[in-house]
Amino acid sequence: VAFAWRLRGPLDRQRLEASWRKVVDRHEILRTWVELLDGEPFQASGPLGPWSLPWQELGPAETTLEAVAERLTAAARVRFELTRVPLWRVEGFGLGESDHLLLVTVHHVLIDEWSLRLIFSDWAAAYAAEGSDRNWLPLPRQFADYAVWHRARLERPEADRHREFWRTHLAGASFRWSLPEDRDVSAPTGAGARITVTIPPEVRRACEQLGRQAQTTPFVAALSAYFGMLSRWSGEGEGVIGTPLSQRSEPGLESMAGLLIHTIPLRLKSRPGQSVQSVVEKVRDQVHESFSHGELPFTQIVKAVGPARRDGARVPLYNAMFVLLDEPWPDLQLPGLAAQPWPVETRTHKVDLILFLTDNGVGGWQAELE
Repeated sequence: VAFAWRLRGPLDRQRLEASWRKVVDRHEILRTWVELLDGEPFQASGPLGPWSLPWQELGPAETTLEAVAERLTAAARVRFELTRVPLWRVEGFGLGESDHLLLVTVHHVLIDEWSLRLIFSDWAAAYAAEGSDRNWLPLPRQFADYAVWHRARLERPEADRHREFWRTHLAGASFRWSLPEDRDVSAPTGAGARITVTIPPEVRRACEQLGRQAQTTPFVAALSAYFGMLSRWSGEGEGVIGTPLSQRSEPGLESMAGLLIHTIPLRLKSRPGQSVQSVVEKVRDQVHESFSHGELPFTQIVKAVGPARRDGARVPLYNAMFVLLDEPWPDLQLPGLAAQPWPVETRTHKVDLILFLTDNGVGGWQAELE
């Protein structure tokens, strides 16, 4: 996950570095790495150790839009070593006097979108307070506490009911949409691209109205439209779409940074001749049923379904994904600086097709197909 901002104004780099270290000290997940025990991965944490903010001053030929985009892509694509801390990078670039570029790359095993908002908010607060005697109150829980609590829940009989649901629910499902392709993708390379389209406010309002008519949420209405698009492209009336489901329903988790989402493989079906509203209503029911068993992590869903459903290097159980964010992507607002998000194109992909819908701040959606 990579974010970049163009910062205009007087930036204090020492202050920026010191405030980031405070954020890392506050959130244990940013001092976490992955180790193997008897062949199984588990998270370990400890002190960050020596770290300084790397900074490069770029010359005139290096500050063109094309050159900066290539530099950010190359930096964001550098692989992490999961057994070494940190599993994030913060890098700065000077574009000119009082003109700076900040790149933050975090391995997706650490955090979700909610966590990024917490971290960037804390970073801005720490930067503003740097040099004062302000201290944060200790967090009530860290991610390791949540992991122990959740692992205990998975030992309860209720978890076996979830496993049986997924075993039965996904039996006989087709896990790959037959999408039109312009090249051979039988051997995944990981190379990808992203297309961005603006969905105007009137289209978003119509989608939300369709959801209200079906007594459901904008998420279900937009998911139904995506399902219809995949069905039309593939000629198939049934398939599986992956989507993230937040696990922050328990009190005290709203201030915790960590990966508190489970990917849910939604098995969706429609019949020829169905009206649009009946499709939305059917998707609503299918989503509600699947989400009620969403406490089971995706890895355990895969185990419940069985290894025979794996497909080599591909993500198991689905090849299309849908993500709806109710707010714009996390922002970074540092006092005294004007921050402008700068898109980072990693040119990689995890599944064949992902649709991100994000509030664009002016009543519509920003749609990104990856």
